[in-house]
Amino acid sequence: MIVFLPQTFAAISDCREHLDSLADPDPAVVSYLTRYLNLTMCAEIELIVTHLIHQRIEKGCDESSVRFLKARARNAIRSARYGEIKSVVAQFGSDYKRDFEEQAGKILNEDMVAKLGVAVGKRDSIAHRAPPDITFQELESAYDVAEKVMGIVNSVLHR
Repeated sequence: MIVFLPQTFAAISDCREHLDSLADPDPAVVSYLTRYLNLTMCAEIELIVTHLIHQRIEKGCDESSVRFLKARARNAIRSARYGEIKSVVAQFGSDYKRDFEEQAGKILNEDMVAKLGVAVGKRDSIAHRAPPDITFQELESAYDVAEKVMGIVNSVLHR
């Protein structure tokens, strides 16, 4: 199994192991860990999408173009929202957009996309407002969707 979000995967695994070892985990600690994991996941999604874009650029450009496009790609994605990821992939061309939509249609459903959207929305609340209420299970579900989305991005950009 390919893990596209290795830091998030490791952090969730460590937290899950810790929480499972406790008879009665403190809800405040679970909330803190979940918020941390959500921030980690959203940040890693943005980093991985940028990395995948860099790989695609290197695949088909001369050295000067690679330098220029990599500099521009640093700001290509500003959110881990599904719609933004899809939009970034679409900027490579209509065939990339079509491939992304076809693959996403086979793997994802509206509920899955909504789960990721909830987590990303709550990430924004964590970063900019009072801590939101996100459960560990919601975070794990969003992570599962994020892995699938990163797999689709990888597949489309490296076809």
